Amino acid sequence: MIPSDARRSGSLLLLVLACVTLAIVAGQGCDKAALTAPTDSSILLFANASSVPLNGTAEITAQVIESAGTQVQNGTLVTFTTTLGTIEPAEARTRDGKATVRLHAGSRSGTASITAFSGSARADALDILVGGAAVDRVILSASPSALPSGGGTVQLLAVVIDESGNRVGGVPVSFTTTAGALGASTVTSDGNGEARTTLTTSRQAEVTATAGAIDSTSVTVQIAAVPTVTITTLTASPTPGQPVSFQVSVNPPQNGAPIRDVTIDFGDGDRRSLGALTGSQTIQHIYAAGGTYQVTVTATDADGQRVSVATVVSLVRTAVSVTLTASPNNTTVNQPVTFTTTVSPSTTAVTGYEFYFGDGDRRSTNSGTTTHAYATTGTKVVRVIVYTVDGSSYVAETEVVIRP
Repeated sequence: MIPSDARRSGSLLLLVLACVTLAIVAGQGCDKAALTAPTDSSILLFANASSVPLNGTAEITAQVIESAGTQVQNGTLVTFTTTLGTIEPAEARTRDGKATVRLHAGSRSGTASITAFSGSARADALDILVGGAAVDRVILSASPSALPSGGGTVQLLAVVIDESGNRVGGVPVSFTTTAGALGASTVTSDGNGEARTTLTTSRQAEVTATAGAIDSTSVTVQIAAVPTVTITTLTASPTPGQPVSFQVSVNPPQNGAPIRDVTIDFGDGDRRSLGALTGSQTIQHIYAAGGTYQVTVTATDADGQRVSVATVVSLVRTAVSVTLTASPNNTTVNQPVTFTTTVSPSTTAVTGYEFYFGDGDRRSTNSGTTTHAYATTGTKVVRVIVYTVDGSSYVAETEVVIRP
């Protein structure tokens, strides 16, 4: 097998010969010939976000690796394309094996399929959801959830969520109702993924919110003698693993039926009965993972009438870091090297690991530890990609020196 240094020298020689030929045939200097990836190189695409709002941006990075597993020369030209929006700049040159550009999503929802190429090397397409295409859930709530017998106005809040539990801004949200009048029937979600409007009605109304192709669960605005229910989040900036406090208040109407039962659904599969609660009570709950949850309180009176009210709580996701170590990191050919991946925090739910050993070999495993022996000498850049249950991926690198 040809050592990686020889391969690099051969690639440079081919480039110089091609440049001289171009200069003779086309009459231009070698300094004007574009440096592209050598034959059998590979390109991997990464983005700093899996979805962007309308007119939003995302950073796109192409990592260009030669067949020997080493990074390409600085200044290698990489060209990017997209099926939606624009890439600026459309071409970029590598530095430390990476070329970075920016996707400008534009004003049309859909999937931006991005690819990159340099010479004969072409990356697999990277898909980024734009605007309404990124919507996975729409959570709708009304406050208050019940109006007096003469009617009135309620505040409607729709929260737009993507498949990773992140709020999505810049998406048009359409509200519909079976009774009454909406303050605005279409509202664009703000930077917190929230769209707000009002409903004025004197009759019971079923309200739905739609973002992209996703409808919310209908919310019923009640009229007349029903209990008044409210829920308020008391904890500012809640985080996973720490108690989150909610204040629940339930009051039966004057001359109305007494409360029979009150339940609270925390939105993560946990549900609790508060009994025949009348008045206010503070409830605490611990969420195991970050994300956005809908917390719903339902009060049922002795006549069987139900009133539900919901709020939304967002917990900051725990930052994940990945490191890769090699043991030994300086050895000889055909000797096994053990690679160990460390993911922090250790409670992170990992679905798989993909190792690139820097000599053209790769391996997918369910374990963060694997071994590999090298048949050639040189410095090998080893990379691992860690995939987590929420669809995210994280990359770490290390180097090993292989001696004769």
